[in-house]
Amino acid sequence: MQKTHSIKNFVKNSFDRAIFYEEFTPIQQEMAQIISSNLGSEEFESVLEIGSGSGYLTQSVNIKFKDYTCLDISENMIKGLKEKLKDQKGYNFMVSDAEDCEFLERRFDVILSSSCIQWFLDPEKTLRNFISLLKENGQIHFSVFIEPTFKELKLSNIFSGFGSTLNLKDESFYMNVFKDLNLNYKYVCTKKVYFQSVIEFLKFHKASGARFTSFNRICSKEDFKNFCEFYEKNFKDREKIYATYSYLVAGFYK
Repeated sequence: MQKTHSIKNFVKNSFDRAIFYEEFTPIQQEMAQIISSNLGSEEFESVLEIGSGSGYLTQSVNIKFKDYTCLDISENMIKGLKEKLKDQKGYNFMVSDAEDCEFLERRFDVILSSSCIQWFLDPEKTLRNFISLLKENGQIHFSVFIEPTFKELKLSNIFSGFGSTLNLKDESFYMNVFKDLNLNYKYVCTKKVYFQSVIEFLKFHKASGARFTSFNRICSKEDFKNFCEFYEKNFKDREKIYATYSYLVAGFYK
């Protein structure tokens, strides 16, 4: 329980400090845009967005609604989003951990989530809870990072002992969670993103708020040196190092 609480606080604090989030999240923005394109321009009574962050998906969707609830674990993210949407009607804001949040009798026509679900400690249980919040004929649209995202980082971690990575689920895991719903669309993308150096990649990674630690040990300068050397030696192409990003975007309906 103590470790779980520590991980949640670490994730929350990481995103609270990600003040330049939008400048360092082109893949996350790409994922959100795919959701927006597939969602279309329908009209809904109630919408719930899980992990609204800085509001890229919130502001990208073209749907009409009466009530749109933005939920995020980061108080700073919600504060910034409130400011962006202060002149628009119909938005509600909640600072809460999606895995602990209770909506009592509330039900939603649409549930949205972009590049957030991979942070859940118990994604299967949490996603099934959210599915239960859908109205009849309700829709759920999400994007999530999946294996083999950051496989180079993971191997370098293992070799050097520096840092740790988030254990991601694969595509089949999420498709199984939603197997009782009707599939509307599915899109899977895997790509390499190139950086001038390992240091540049790590700074980019940190600035996006997407950091993780298992809290197992303190890393030394020697560990970091070994990490950089291993990464540079094994994952370099055309004088640049690369990192693999892989994501799933899908939409389902009851």
